[in-house]
Amino acid sequence: MPLWIGFCQRVVAHFRFFLSFVNHFSLVPYAARNEPFLIVAFLTATISSKTYVDAGRENRVQTLSKQRLEWIDILKGIGIIVVVLGHAISGAAHQAMFLFHMPLFFFLAGSLHKARDPMRMMKRSAKRLLVPYVVFMAVFFLPTLFLQEPHGGLRDVLRLATKFVYGGCYLAGFVGIVWFVTCLFATQQLVNWMCRWSRWNRFAMMALIGTLAYLNEYLEPALYLPLAANVVLAAAPLFYIGMLTKQVEWTAVRLATCFAIAVLSLVATLNGVAVPWDMKHAVYGLPVVSVIAAFAWFICLSRMSQWIAAVPIMSSMLASIGRMSLGIMFMHQIVQISLHDYGDVANDWLRGSMALAISFLISLALSYFNATRVFFLGELKRLAEGATSVVQG
Repeated sequence: MPLWIGFCQRVVAHFRFFLSFVNHFSLVPYAARNEPFLIVAFLTATISSKTYVDAGRENRVQTLSKQRLEWIDILKGIGIIVVVLGHAISGAAHQAMFLFHMPLFFFLAGSLHKARDPMRMMKRSAKRLLVPYVVFMAVFFLPTLFLQEPHGGLRDVLRLATKFVYGGCYLAGFVGIVWFVTCLFATQQLVNWMCRWSRWNRFAMMALIGTLAYLNEYLEPALYLPLAANVVLAAAPLFYIGMLTKQVEWTAVRLATCFAIAVLSLVATLNGVAVPWDMKHAVYGLPVVSVIAAFAWFICLSRMSQWIAAVPIMSSMLASIGRMSLGIMFMHQIVQISLHDYGDVANDWLRGSMALAISFLISLALSYFNATRVFFLGELKRLAEGATSVVQG
């Protein structure tokens, strides 16, 4: 226990004892007549003890408030680490990470969403998501053209430009991950617009949308809409489920159930059951089962992030990574692929760790300048410690 808390508790205990003593023996009239300094001492002790208690309570509230905000960044930090490593490694660890790595961000975005006027929401999300999307796509066009595509002439340039404009599943290599950004933007707009409906109408629409997502997966797996719009069919129910988590009290029994489901999904995946997700390619695992498994992982990692928020060094590191998650998401693939193709970094875990570190440092540098922060990270203000960023609607 910190010393100042113990001191405050002792002051309050002495004050209560003194007050009970005065009330019991009625010494105040006597002190007022014979020893005026006792009244002064009594009032001074009262004011001082109240000051210490109020200050301690205020500091404690501020600390808890900061931890409540910081765990969100910690969870985003864990999520983006899993995303980066999942794109670098293969095998069982890769399959395990794909159990939840992209659904986690849709669950989290939904849990942070606040219903807004549709036009206001669209403008806000466009600044935070679409502006960085356009800027990074423009920056990555030439590296992709010269390093990853045949560039024999104008036809190759136009072919790549068409892929960049169409987006979604046709984005690969350096820009293979950025389908998420346009998908999240469209998902936010759709669910925000549906917030005006009654609850049962929303439930019915989400069931219909989810069914269409599975029809896309099993009947028309080659159907890829521009800007990953078809993936919104799977992302919107995840986003809405995240919104509903704010209304749930997570008791020990419910948390234990989520932990058991997460462990079972991991065991099933390691034994060859097709539970993992590949949302970009419209692969959503086992119908309903994979949603439950991903949600269980989201809840477990959320609670773990809340625990980590009380651990000083670890929480600061993960929260810093989480605040740079959008920049890391955009840049880690070009770093990771370049390390593999041109840097001869063969070890998957080392290459993934280096891609995470380098893309984090670049994002951190971009956050220090107004123009780069706005255009590359989608933030009008520099993210302070404990702030939440672009995943929030």
